[in-house]
Amino acid sequence: MHTEAEKNSAVISSDRVEGTAVFDRGGKNIGHVDHVLIEKRGGQATEAVLSVGGFLGMGDEKHCVPWSKLDYDTDLGGYHLNIDEDALREGPRFTSEERHKTYDDNFRSGVHKYYETAQVA
Repeated sequence: MHTEAEKNSAVISSDRVEGTAVFDRGGKNIGHVDHVLIEKRGGQATEAVLSVGGFLGMGDEKHCVPWSKLDYDTDLGGYHLNIDEDALREGPRFTSEERHKTYDDNFRSGVHKYYETAQVA
């Protein structure tokens, strides 16, 4: 349960982010935050890996999106991504066994190119 201080704060604990629902621009639940990539030296969140589809973590796709594309929506109780599910599914993705891709600079550059954002770190 969130305390009043947590609800009113501009920051959030990483354990509260993982598992948080992600909604498309129409308000449809399209997945959840699997994990967040954080810049080692500056501490800034750079990308979020979303889990989309599957059942109980099996058969899901992992989609990497720039952190700046997510906006927390208090009414939805999750993150709002201003694209639809089809556009997300067409973007950079990988399987659970390919988690190492998130550490590859070329893969991360492709993520930012797809979403038209500046790459951090």
